Amino acid sequence: MNASIENSALIAASRLDGAILVSVMVITFNSARTILETLESILLQSYQKIELVISDDGSKDETLLLCENWLKDHQDRFFRSQILSVQENTGVSENCLRGVNASRGEWIKIIAGDDILAKNCIETLLSISLDINCKVLVSDLKCFTSNAEYDYPYYQDERRFFFNLSVEEKYKYYLWHPFFLNIPSIFYKREVFALPGIFNTKYKLLEDQPMLYTILKNKVDIHYAPVRVVFYRIHESSITGKINPAFQKALYECYKEYRRPNIKNSIKGLLFKRMTELAFYVNIQFPEMSFKDRAVRKLHEILKNSLQPFLRY
Repeated sequence: MNASIENSALIAASRLDGAILVSVMVITFNSARTILETLESILLQSYQKIELVISDDGSKDETLLLCENWLKDHQDRFFRSQILSVQENTGVSENCLRGVNASRGEWIKIIAGDDILAKNCIETLLSISLDINCKVLVSDLKCFTSNAEYDYPYYQDERRFFFNLSVEEKYKYYLWHPFFLNIPSIFYKREVFALPGIFNTKYKLLEDQPMLYTILKNKVDIHYAPVRVVFYRIHESSITGKINPAFQKALYECYKEYRRPNIKNSIKGLLFKRMTELAFYVNIQFPEMSFKDRAVRKLHEILKNSLQPFLRY
């Protein structure tokens, strides 16, 4: 039986009892300190028909061993479960792609090995998604550290504005302002992952922006549910928690591939591109400096280069 026929057969079988199979896909990399807390939150879900897929990206710690031992004790809880692993790290996009390809659910929830789901997360998101007949649903999330919890503090006004736009307007807006729509806060219908290029595996540090550009460009609308059903861990090693040159380079390459060609060369568009590229330049070239210092240095350089032809004579 080939893979596509096998997938179709398993999906069809999963609906025989009238319930919809939801795949919870956990992507891990050196997640030994947090993975058991993540898995326990999936175990305790109020929604019962869950497939658990753990996709590990070459962890060098005890992540795989912990997952294997935990699953031996709890695999009967799940409709289906499996652990995927590779020897060497391939990046977050390819890790997500492996997990999605191996999953069988009609709906998919992707989380990292340090995130936590509220007990009613899957039940709530599935109910809302079916009620409004959507394919992509974004929920709120709550941030937490080792000793505190707080509501996600950024982009609240922008989110409200964005989700009131049409899908065409959302795409145009996201080209100009790719604000943070956290992957663990998104719930997907499986068919979304059939879109070509949904995971661009050349971006090892960046899966969210290419995915969201692809979804919106293909006129798949993104809906919003004002429910906090995901806990997003904030810690010092987070790649997005500081100015990281490698991550900034990935963002810049993504900008060049997805954004710059699709923003019109109007006066406003050309000015926006110049300013955006300036911001990327200073972040990549001067990561140890504050943004203000980096901007002042770059503007001084631009001014000096602009005046140089006049100063020669």
